[in-house]
Amino acid sequence: LVKAYDAESTGVLVAAAGGLPLAFVSAFHIVPDGALRPSLLLASALLVVFAAACILVMGTGITTFIAAATAGVFGVLAFLVATLVAHPAPGIAAGTVAVALAGISILPRATIWLAKLPLPQVPNTAEELKEDSEQPDYSAIERRTSVAHNYMTGLLVGSGAVTAVAAVITASSGDVWGILTAVAATLVLLLRGRTYANGAQAVALLTTGMAAAGGILVGWLWTEDPTGRILWIFGVLVLLGAAALVLGVVFPDQRFTPPMRRTVEIFEAVCIASVIPLALAVMGLYSTLRHLDIG
Repeated sequence: LVKAYDAESTGVLVAAAGGLPLAFVSAFHIVPDGALRPSLLLASALLVVFAAACILVMGTGITTFIAAATAGVFGVLAFLVATLVAHPAPGIAAGTVAVALAGISILPRATIWLAKLPLPQVPNTAEELKEDSEQPDYSAIERRTSVAHNYMTGLLVGSGAVTAVAAVITASSGDVWGILTAVAATLVLLLRGRTYANGAQAVALLTTGMAAAGGILVGWLWTEDPTGRILWIFGVLVLLGAAALVLGVVFPDQRFTPPMRRTVEIFEAVCIASVIPLALAVMGLYSTLRHLDIG
């Protein structure tokens, strides 16, 4: 009976997860006149509603549905702005990159709130310490911690996927500011993966970062002439092979000193701080301010 129940639960979960793209596609085709941006707005909204309903009704598959809901929320915000403001897609994508990366920084606190993880009551005085004889419910804390890990993984997958897709669209502008914004966002995704002890969360950020790097590289090679494309592909493959050799053979046996770790942290902070100014440049804010006739 237990095996049958687990198989049935797994089947229901797979069916519900398969309904996510169906909800997105069905809402995309509901909007009349076939306008792209309003269609994507409604599709993202229905994706959020469907994922939230699955979480409330099923109570399982939290990682999958939270990832879909997170991507849908960012999609709703981005496509709402894109529908109301007639701005080129790279500029909207650059703003989405900045918002998604800012959201990644507040995910730990959001995870504690979503998972209802109880915070420890720390006594402030000696009298409170003497009176504190309450023992925490370790089983409940362990259960909530597992739920929090699932929430955190789903939030990182959704935020990282949105950042990767938006970075590729930003780089497609061909402008130097768009390429720099996409590269900075990709580096942030790759560098943030080292700060998570949980393997699933680190893999989520590393995977989305590599997807963003691959998308930027493919888009760049697509605009080159055939001869230059062959040369670039050969050079990139050589660099990837060398990087794989270094990461797979040298780094596992390497002991990093505190100054080296601090250097990486500073480089990561510089990349994070540069995303918003670069995104504003892609959106054309600086050019608009220069041409304002304030006098």
